[in-house]
Amino acid sequence: MTRFAFFISRHRCPAAARSASLSSAGDDTIVLFKKCLAALVATVAVGTGTFAASAQTTTTYTPLWGKIAGWTTPTRIDVTRELESISCPSMWFCFAVDSEGHALTFITNNDTWSGPLKIDPAGLASISCPPIINDAHPTFCVAVGVLGIVTYTNGIWGAPAEQPVMLDKISCATSTFCVAVGEMGFHGDAMIYSGGSWQPISIEKKLSRAELTSVSCVSAAFCAAVDTGGRATTYSGGTWSSPTLIDQYRGSHLALLSVSCAATTFCVAVDEIGRALTFDGTSWGRPVPMKIVRAGGPASISCPAPHICDVVYNDGELLALGGNATSPAWSDLGMLDSEGFVPSGSTLSCPTITFCAAVDADGAYVYHPKPGPLPNPPAQRLM
Repeated sequence: MTRFAFFISRHRCPAAARSASLSSAGDDTIVLFKKCLAALVATVAVGTGTFAASAQTTTTYTPLWGKIAGWTTPTRIDVTRELESISCPSMWFCFAVDSEGHALTFITNNDTWSGPLKIDPAGLASISCPPIINDAHPTFCVAVGVLGIVTYTNGIWGAPAEQPVMLDKISCATSTFCVAVGEMGFHGDAMIYSGGSWQPISIEKKLSRAELTSVSCVSAAFCAAVDTGGRATTYSGGTWSSPTLIDQYRGSHLALLSVSCAATTFCVAVDEIGRALTFDGTSWGRPVPMKIVRAGGPASISCPAPHICDVVYNDGELLALGGNATSPAWSDLGMLDSEGFVPSGSTLSCPTITFCAAVDADGAYVYHPKPGPLPNPPAQRLM
């Protein structure tokens, strides 16, 4: 059974969408998958609760990168490999990693990428660099993958540090605090970096074997994480909350694919059928369709500020969240990159409301807008 057929059978598509055999292959199955997805979104039950927003807030927010016209065309920087993740600690610097364990560095001043440099022979899945102020030079990043953790410190990548958990996603709020999540291992399903060392933690030990899919930390005091079972959990005051089911449809728990937090009072998670759920600091709101059905599903979300987010889809489409807190509005901006984005949850990075970058499945990157020269360029290329 193909992954399309699996989706159709798992979510019990309406009879109208099951006119073809699930065992069919090729275009028939893909068409059926698209019909199934459209039927699911069209008939979705929006659930309980209210959209997480403050009734007193009426300010309208517009992402400055919220139109296709301002984005660059895709430029290949990793010729033979797909790029898995990107992290831009500021509009002046970005770091990316690929599926074969290479790291690449972008410095705005010369508008070029250095690398790829092999830093982990087993492959990498995600990278995170904590935000930096203005034109300061990045001194700390962490990449995770099959073997474990690779740390970038003051321009040098260290050796991979093997860990008991296969890690898929990471979020570093500062150079002294990171959380990485992945497949459940013997010692737990996540790793936390605090006090200068990594320690395994089990966020979902009381639940079934759902896998954590994404994590976002805005400080050493607050993070949010989501899983394949439609659950979310938050880290506050040194402890993780009990995972809460926030997303389901017809008795099936929908996988949450990516989460991004702009503040302790604003996070957005996106699910496998293209719906967004917002956290207001206390609770998660109901699932809200993001305007349009996309067969590929969301690949990654990034929110640089409350009520401002971008979402890239597996098929290369770009969506943006604007409006205001009481009336958030998703806009379909169109095709950003026809090669599509790896559904890793971290192929998009928007460090500010004026700059955003993404990496695709064909080893290319796109960004908006070109920031201009770096005021104080580093003496030598970072790598």
